[in-house]
Amino acid sequence: MTMLRAKWARAAVGASALALAATGMGVFGVFSAAPAEAAVNPNIKVAIKPLVLSDKDGVEIPGAGAQVEDPVRMYIEWDATEANPQPGDSFTVGLPATGAALPDITHYYRFREVGRSDPLMFNREQVGECVTAADVMTCTFNQAVAAQGNVKGTMNQMLMAQKETPLTKLPFNANGVETQVPNPNDGPIVQRLWTEKNVGKYANSLKRDSTQINWHITGSGRRLSERAGMPAGTYANKVVFNDVLGADGQTLLPADSTWYVRVDPKSAPNQYPTVARVGQPGINTAYGNYTLERTISADGKSATVTLTRTDGNFDPAINYEIVYSSKIDGKVIPEKQYTNSATLVGDTEGPITSAISYRDPITYTIEMKPGYGAFGVKKYVLGAQVGADAGQIPAATAVTINVNYELPAGWDPALHPEWTAPEGGANPYTMKVPVEQGVAGVAFPKGTKVTLTESLDSAQLPAALRWQGNPSFSVGSTTAVNEVSFTIAENNVSSVSLTNTAAPAPGKISVTKKVVGDIPAGKTFSFDYVCDDAAKTSGSITDVIPGQAKESAEIPAGATCTVTERDASIDGSNLETSAIDPVMVKAGEVAAVEVTNTYTPKSGKFAVTKKVVGDIPAGKTFSFDYVCDDAAKTSGSITDVAAGETKESGDIPAGAACEVTERDASVDGFVLKYAPIDPVTVKAGEVATVEVTNTYTPAPGNIAVTKKVVGDIPADKTFSFDYVCDDPAKTSGSITDVAAGDTKISGEIPAGATCTVTEKDASVDGFTLQTSTIDPVMVKAGEVATLEVTNTYTPVPGKIAVTKKVVGDIPAGKTFAFDYVCDDAAKTSGSILNVAAGETKESGDIPDGAECLVTEREAEAAVDGFILDSAVADPVTVKDGEVAALVMTNTYTPAPGNIAVTKKVVGDIPADKTFSFDYVCDDPAKTSGSITDVAAGDTKISGEIPAGATCTVTEKDASVDGFTLQTSTIDPVMVKAGEVATLEVTNTYTPAPDPTPSATPTPSETPTPSETPGGHDGGDRPNLARTGADVLGGSLATLTLLGMGGGLLALRRARR
Repeated sequence: MTMLRAKWARAAVGASALALAATGMGVFGVFSAAPAEAAVNPNIKVAIKPLVLSDKDGVEIPGAGAQVEDPVRMYIEWDATEANPQPGDSFTVGLPATGAALPDITHYYRFREVGRSDPLMFNREQVGECVTAADVMTCTFNQAVAAQGNVKGTMNQMLMAQKETPLTKLPFNANGVETQVPNPNDGPIVQRLWTEKNVGKYANSLKRDSTQINWHITGSGRRLSERAGMPAGTYANKVVFNDVLGADGQTLLPADSTWYVRVDPKSAPNQYPTVARVGQPGINTAYGNYTLERTISADGKSATVTLTRTDGNFDPAINYEIVYSSKIDGKVIPEKQYTNSATLVGDTEGPITSAISYRDPITYTIEMKPGYGAFGVKKYVLGAQVGADAGQIPAATAVTINVNYELPAGWDPALHPEWTAPEGGANPYTMKVPVEQGVAGVAFPKGTKVTLTESLDSAQLPAALRWQGNPSFSVGSTTAVNEVSFTIAENNVSSVSLTNTAAPAPGKISVTKKVVGDIPAGKTFSFDYVCDDAAKTSGSITDVIPGQAKESAEIPAGATCTVTERDASIDGSNLETSAIDPVMVKAGEVAAVEVTNTYTPKSGKFAVTKKVVGDIPAGKTFSFDYVCDDAAKTSGSITDVAAGETKESGDIPAGAACEVTERDASVDGFVLKYAPIDPVTVKAGEVATVEVTNTYTPAPGNIAVTKKVVGDIPADKTFSFDYVCDDPAKTSGSITDVAAGDTKISGEIPAGATCTVTEKDASVDGFTLQTSTIDPVMVKAGEVATLEVTNTYTPVPGKIAVTKKVVGDIPAGKTFAFDYVCDDAAKTSGSILNVAAGETKESGDIPDGAECLVTEREAEAAVDGFILDSAVADPVTVKDGEVAALVMTNTYTPAPGNIAVTKKVVGDIPADKTFSFDYVCDDPAKTSGSITDVAAGDTKISGEIPAGATCTVTEKDASVDGFTLQTSTIDPVMVKAGEVATLEVTNTYTPAPDPTPSATPTPSETPTPSETPGGHDGGDRPNLARTGADVLGGSLATLTLLGMGGGLLALRRARR
């Protein structure tokens, strides 16, 4: 026995795929379900061959090792010839475990299609099925195995490598027996290395139950930027793709969550974190902040996709993937290519395109005699579900396949008695294939050419369905429409997929005409329809007799059609038609539409034309009510008639006279004058005309002045305004006695006039006034133009004025300085400087009510040689806008002077000799006095002498016994204010010659000194020292004190 391999393609939504088995010349049978429970038969032998790397379509890649997420093919041989398999017996193939626990990866491989079920066939009977879980496949025999013997075969399954390992062989479980199976190329499983990706596109592998395709647009930050037109070395932050699906039955999924961006950074490869979705920017910002936007076309066949990095440019060390999905129309068709292309805006290299199809990479092999092969057909249906519900195709529905074959040249059936021609030798012959099921054909000699066609009959479908389009055959890599031919290969079962599309059966529209009223005999009616199906089906239903129903041509099911009636008017009659709602056409049904026309004899109308005189606002409309004198008292309204427009009433019985009244038509700002409206008589079939004129004259306006006052002025203060306008009449007037915060209105002013408003004098004593600007104001019809006029009053501050009065003859040019401090909250203070005698100077501004104390700077007012007597000023209160006057008087009296006599003696007279002097002055008081007991070399000072006096000083008798005396002349001396006039009087003593003795004279009486005028005799001053340097020092000290004393005296006497 040799091996015959049966390889089958499967659809994404299909049930169990077709698997064929043949022994000898047997034919293939239809598959059935497997039992629910399984008991492992340990006597079934299972062998697992070395694994082989494959691509996503199952094409093997010998000599290559596996990386994580690579597809891998596993070949299995099983043998139950010595196991006596019974229904319910099973064998298993388990995948190698990593030793880790969930949620970590628990196995080095996983089955690519988890939950897949495949039949085991033997001698045209299904003897069991194999079902995959994530890490184990279980094959279970059914009842049919009991009638078979020597059952064995081979199979293969697709795995996915999912965990790296340095081991080159891994322990698989072959029906309970641990078996070391080499990895692809007898090497380790390695983690996928990061490589920079060019701009490209790919799709995830399809499974036989796939309903959608996951598409990926890829590219590194560098390649995306370069192909978007950026200069080398610079990087973009936004790329835009125009994506287009192939014309192969796909539609883009619109849900935002199905569009996302993931990244594969070089720094952390193979993790692929999602960084953004449509409507969800910044999901993961570890590698940047991204947004994804997309706009899908109305038909769902194309989209504009924009990827933006919002916090910088694309990273050259990151591969980006934009992931999105398309929905497959109906079920996936095996071997059919689904395509998708995308163009990067700015890319000169052209669009990137990817295609994918479903090819079942899993095969099951049953033994068969050499020299023969076979074929099998599986029927797929698109556009409808198979089931027992309404609108579904019954599972028992079978299509007819026409089989025509040509035996190999030179092959004589008579020489091959082991082969039996199908159907008694009929060629062509037919075979029935139920929908969504597979049927095996008979075995043929290798080299036989087989041609298949299909005979379809929509009558076998439910009324709501029918077959649409041509059948599509697929065998191997060959796809054909209507018929397919292939050659039988030895030890091979040619898998044929046949796909038909079921579409909703068309429906129709039926229109029934109903007429109310008298119409001419023979009148017919016609209708047009247009539908919203893709083809925009349209047509007409004509010559419909009242009471009769007529049908349209066929209309696609599901279309909603709008039916309109052509003109059905009849002269002399009014026509009222019933509304015709859009109607949905259902598959295989007739949608009924009833249209009623009601005919009534025509009546008359009247039309109102609105005429407007005056410039009123545009858009004004007018409304009218009418009531007529017919029996029914017909009434109604004509509304929204614009100026110059004409509108008609409803129907009114002929002969009726109607009173027409206009609703309120007033317009703000205008005076309205209505024209009278005469009654109007309606005639049959005619429109009586009524013209209604409204005359609008602009209403006068006014000016309103609101007075606003800032400041604390008298409460009873009022204000007045004058206005003059630029209308032809030069309207003018006044608005008077407006209180603060009050508003007053002018007289009427013609609309449209612009008026200039001026305020009359509004000053307030004691305040400064600042008025706001009053702009010219336009008066609008019927409105009051408002003005707000603000007067801001600021109290005028007060001041202090100091006038300096001087009594006394002091030196010219003398000025005086004053300081003031006030008791207001701010403690205002200041100075008034450089005030000359007889001059008046003012202070700075001082708040109202402040009481201020003014003081003169006494040190600056003192004058050497004068005694100052200054007047004291009482505090002064400052009032707003006033100057509080102060006269500050200083009285200066010349300071008195003195005479100082220094006694000089020449001669050796007794040491205790003293000298005395008298003085008499020429001042009005004839001041006189004495200076006594002046020792030789000493100086003594007189009493005070009025300044300016000239005094004559005489020395009293100074003779000394035994000496002759010669005195110096004493000139008169002038006394200056505050000074000491100095005199030096020298007496020269010469010893007298010895006199002739004579009688001693009798001493005369010593005169008594007179009082010194002025009350001073020198006794109030200390006696000056008489000898040596002490005398001179004392004299100088005395003079110094006298000089200082004058100033001290003047200060002492100044009033404070």
